Amino acid sequence: MDEMCIIALIGLPGVGKTTFCKLLLQSESLSFNIFYICYDDFIKITQENLVQYKEQREQLLNSLETLVATFKTTKTLDKTLMPHCSTYKDNGNDRLLILCDDNHYYGSMRYRLYQIARNYSLSYGQLYFNCSLELALQQNALRNEFQRVPNEIIKKMHSKLEIPDSKTNYWEENTLSLIPQNITKEYISLHILPYIVKLFAEPLKPLQIPDKCPTKQSQVHELDLQMRKHIGVVITKIDGGNVNKKQVALPINDLRKNILSECKGLEQVEDVDINRFLQLFQGQVESFLQDQSLMVQK
Repeated sequence: MDEMCIIALIGLPGVGKTTFCKLLLQSESLSFNIFYICYDDFIKITQENLVQYKEQREQLLNSLETLVATFKTTKTLDKTLMPHCSTYKDNGNDRLLILCDDNHYYGSMRYRLYQIARNYSLSYGQLYFNCSLELALQQNALRNEFQRVPNEIIKKMHSKLEIPDSKTNYWEENTLSLIPQNITKEYISLHILPYIVKLFAEPLKPLQIPDKCPTKQSQVHELDLQMRKHIGVVITKIDGGNVNKKQVALPINDLRKNILSECKGLEQVEDVDINRFLQLFQGQVESFLQDQSLMVQK
């Protein structure tokens, strides 16, 4: 295998992402092998332990990156990492598609996969399953009780879903938007397979660092300024005259410090991606405000 491509699936639970993956795996005469990762097989999410969920997610992504790095060096798949694969289909080809089946409702979740692809000169694309909340809830209700996701979680994901937008995130330019109801084996053959084949022909280039590149310290400082600015805007716009805004600001500042600590621990300057960490911070702030039932003026 000489070429690799990572594809991130995006969409609410119940919209047909896993069904699509099964249909693709059943397709005949594919010009690539498939390494299929269904995140639900490896990550167990509970309302009581969201921290453990994040750790599990990061461990899975680290395993994926190790697999990619090992392959780039040895040209073989590391068998010790195969347990992190839900299904591997060997079609006897020189190309490998890594299919990541998850909701990926935050842009930062997708960007992590883009980073892996860019760092190792892989191809990268996204499939966005464009579906209304109402239809997602209907489809979810048809699942068996072990696969069914609580409606409140789906509604919460819908409120947080960051729809792919190449105007905001240049790296999302290779996104194919799908209507889940249209997906059949024939549709996959006519529309999705040509898209995937085209992706393989467009591998990403590693990040080029100019000679006079910013230092990690300056990058971290700039990120800190941006996060402080965001905190100021959010605190100012909180609704409610009885809200103690200083008390609200304290845990948000703790989130800022955690992000800064993570950045300072990075070894490579190029990994201090201000936009990625700022989006991550903004998502954490939004989640905190929602958990506290605090409304922010638009």
